[in-house]
Formats: sequence, structure tokens, C-alpha cells
Amino acid sequence: MLADDERLLALVRDLDVQPIFLDSPVRNGSERIAAALAQGLLGEPSTLLNVQGDAVGVTPAAIHAAAAALARSDHATLGTVAVPGLPGTGRTTVSVEAGHALAFSRRELGPPGALLHHIGVYAYVPAALLRVCALAPGPLEVAESLEQLRWLEHGESVAVDILDAPSQLAHAVDVATDLDG
Repeated sequence: MLADDERLLALVRDLDVQPIFLDSPVRNGSERIAAALAQGLLGEPSTLLNVQGDAVGVTPAAIHAAAAALARSDHATLGTVAVPGLPGTGRTTVSVEAGHALAFSRRELGPPGALLHHIGVYAYVPAALLRVCALAPGPLEVAESLEQLRWLEHGESVAVDILDAPSQLAHAVDVATDLDG
């Protein structure tokens, strides 16, 4: 587990988890993992997995699916997952074509019957993670505050596996009112 807050590390001290504290100025989880990788704290992995701390609905199946999406794609450098969504939830959405993301947004992308909620789990190609995180955030990433948009804005491909699972799997806790949903 990689964290920038001692409170998070305290939560896992009794688990079979090797916590790593990283006190580097970063904007998001992808940059945090890239910083740890660049500092040699993660060894030389062939793939890196990131479950966002606010992604409270993530299951082991979703984590495996993100890794599988990346592995199946010949050209993607990031893999993630989505579930069929319901309108009006305020969750991050993704539009997908041929297994790859076209866009991510905090707005609803697509008609209600085709709405996909993004789940905060990522599988990275390590070299691409370092390369992309060294780039400046683009205007879409800044406007939406969604780190995965940096991949799309810089021409990287994002593989998406669509899970046959309830939309609640995409529930995230970003603000206090999210605790109600």
C-alpha cells in the first residue's frame, strides 16, 4: 500500500500489507505511484495496479478485470473498468468504443441505456506511467479533475473492461455527501 497520509498507513499496520509512505508533492494517485516507481520503491514490475482510496465499491474481480483489459490490448498503456450506470448519480462516466475509452467525465456521457460508470481502479504499463505523469495536465484533466484524462489528452490508449455488475460498484466517496449513497 502506498499512501501520503499517516492515518491511512495506521489502518493497515495489522494487515498483511507492506505500507509505503511517500511524502512527495503529487496531484493524484497515478503521480504518487509514478514517484514511488521513480524512487525505486516498487522494484521493477511488469504491471502496476492502483485502487483509488475513494473507490469504496471495488471488488477483486474489478481489479483483475482492469489488469486483463490492459493485457488484452495491443496498444493500451492503461487499463480500467466500468459498469452499466444509472442516470442522476453524479458518478464519473466513460464512453467506450471497441474496448477503449474515448472520454471520461463527471458529466453523463451517452444516453441512459448506454451510460457507463467508471470504477477507480487502474492497471499501468510502468514505463508509460512514468512518461505520462511527467507530462503537464491538459485542459480536460484540469477542468474535470480526472487523472485518466491525461492519457487520452496525450494520445495514449486506455483499455476498458465493462463488467456485468451493479452500478453501485462504481460508488466513490469524494465528498461527505457521498457517504449517503
